[in-house]
Amino acid sequence: MTNRKTTGLTIERVPWADLKPHTANARNGDVDAIAESVVENGVYRPIVCAKDGTILAGHHLYYALGQLGDRPEVDIVRLDVDPGSTEATKIMIADNRTADLGGYDDGLLLALLQSLDDTAGTGYLETDVTSLADLLNHTATDYDNQDTQLADEVERATWPTITIKEVPPDVFAIWDTLEGEPIDRLRNLLNT
Repeated sequence: MTNRKTTGLTIERVPWADLKPHTANARNGDVDAIAESVVENGVYRPIVCAKDGTILAGHHLYYALGQLGDRPEVDIVRLDVDPGSTEATKIMIADNRTADLGGYDDGLLLALLQSLDDTAGTGYLETDVTSLADLLNHTATDYDNQDTQLADEVERATWPTITIKEVPPDVFAIWDTLEGEPIDRLRNLLNT
């Protein structure tokens, strides 16, 4: 099934100055980190705009390019929506929120970060890598300690002593028919 929302996108190259941030963008981003990424990695995705050039996704890339001052043209995807429409608002919110809903495989992230010569342009500092390594090492140690503690507790566990306070009446009928030394000992134990 193909509809307007799933058709191919066209990338346009337009002057940076032709774009305008959406006045209702609620997201705060780290423009300095994005600028560092642009310097290190270049621009690798377009800014998404409404039909009049109002930005719906990529505000902080726009600001970072402006901060760098050497980006007279940018790639955009222009959607056929009005900037004040419900559809534009949903796109702007969804772009930000769906990123928030994601998570990381911390072990894989650590391996990727450690595979780099440096973290420039990634948004991570070397101290972040160290902290993540410490966290993962600490978590693994905690699990090992918890397993050891549980095994020790099971080993030290003793069976509880059961005291019968009241015996249902129908049990007495069976009880009275039993004889022998083990039964007598049990009767004496229960009667004390």
